[in-house]
Amino acid sequence: MIEKVAGIPVLGVLVGTFMTLVVQSSSATIAVLQNFAEQPLADGVTSILGLAGAIPILLGDNLGTTITALLASVGQAKDAKRTALAHCIFNLSGCLLFIWLIHPFAAVIRMISPAGPEVEVISRQIANAHTMFNLVMTLIWTPFLPFMVRIVSALVREGVKLPQALSEPIYLDSKLITQPAAALRLVEKEIIHCGESAAGLLPELSGMVKNEDKKARGQLLERTDQARRLYEQVTEYLAELFSAGSMSEEQANEAAGLMYLLGDFDRIVFLCQEVLELLGDQGEKKKKNDGYSREAQKDLEQSLALIGNMYEEAFQMLLTGDRDKIKKIRKKKEKMLDISLHMRKAHMDRVAKGKCSAKLTKPFYKILNALDRLSNSCANIADHDIGFLTSAAEYGNIL
Repeated sequence: MIEKVAGIPVLGVLVGTFMTLVVQSSSATIAVLQNFAEQPLADGVTSILGLAGAIPILLGDNLGTTITALLASVGQAKDAKRTALAHCIFNLSGCLLFIWLIHPFAAVIRMISPAGPEVEVISRQIANAHTMFNLVMTLIWTPFLPFMVRIVSALVREGVKLPQALSEPIYLDSKLITQPAAALRLVEKEIIHCGESAAGLLPELSGMVKNEDKKARGQLLERTDQARRLYEQVTEYLAELFSAGSMSEEQANEAAGLMYLLGDFDRIVFLCQEVLELLGDQGEKKKKNDGYSREAQKDLEQSLALIGNMYEEAFQMLLTGDRDKIKKIRKKKEKMLDISLHMRKAHMDRVAKGKCSAKLTKPFYKILNALDRLSNSCANIADHDIGFLTSAAEYGNIL
C-alpha cells in the first residue's frame, strides 16, 4: 500500500497515522518510512516512494503520535489533557496546511538537503522535512499561544471541584518521587497550602477567648487536627524523597529546609490547639463563676491579635522575599515577651485582689507559654531563607 500513496496524499496520511497508532512511536515509523523510501526502482537511483510520496506519510506519523498522547492523557489531570490536546491541535493544523503544499514543500527540502541520487539522500530529506515541519509550525503558532490556551481551556473545562478535606494534600504526586526537581516544586506549593491553613486558624482562635460555644470550639479543634494530619503527610512525602536516594546535595538541603519550615507551621497549629483546649477548660470554670476576668480576656485577645499579625507578615515575607519587615517582626516578638511578662504580673495582682481565681494560674501561665512559643515560631518563619517559595507561588497562580 505504501508505494501507492505517492499520488494519493490523503491515503499517505492515513497510512502514517495507522502505523504510528500500531507501533505507538512516531520515531519508529519514521525510521520504517526512511528504510522503505531508500528502496530503488528499476533504474537503481529513483526512490520507489519519492519525497512527494513520503511527506504525506510523515504528516500521518505526526498526526498519529498526537492520538497516542490523547490516549495517554485519559484519566489524568486536566493539565495533562490540555497539553495532549494542544499537541494534537499543533500537529493537526500542520497536517491540514502542508497537505496542500506537498510539492512546494518537497522542492524546498531538496534545496536545503545534500545533492545526490535520490535513494541515497531521501532518508536525509525525510529527516529534514520532519524538522522543517516542526520548525515552521512552531513559528506559526508562537504568536498565537494565548489563542491556543483559550482553545484547549474551552475544550477541557474545569471540572466540578468536590469539597476536599483540609487533611488531604492537593499538590503532592507519589509518581514524582523519583524526579526530585519536580517533586520539590510540588512540596513548595503544598507548604504554601499548609501555611494558609495555619493562617486561617489564628484569627478564629482570638475570637474563642470569650466564645463559650462548644460546637464552634469543637469545629476549630477539628480543623487543627486536619491541618496536623496534612503536615504529617507532607513530612512523609519528604521522607520518601530522601529514601529514594535520587536527590542531589543541593536538593537534599532544600528538602531539609522545607521540612524545617513545615515543622514551624505544625508547631503553630499544635500551639493553637493547646490554647484552644485551655480556653475551653476555663469556659467550664466560668460557669461556676471561677473563670478569667474581663481584663485577662482582653489581654489574651490583644496578644492573639498581635501574634496573628506577626504570622501574616512573616508568611508574606516567605512568599515575596521582601525583608523590609524582618526587623518589625523581631520587635513584635520582643514586645510579645514584654506583654507576656506584664500579663503574668497583672494576673497575680488580680489573684491578690480576688478578681481571678488562684486555680487559674497554672492554665493561664500555660496559655502565656504557648503564646511566647507562637511568637517565636512566627519569627522563625520570617528568619527562613525567604523568597524560595516565590516561584512556587507564581507557578500556582499561573495554573
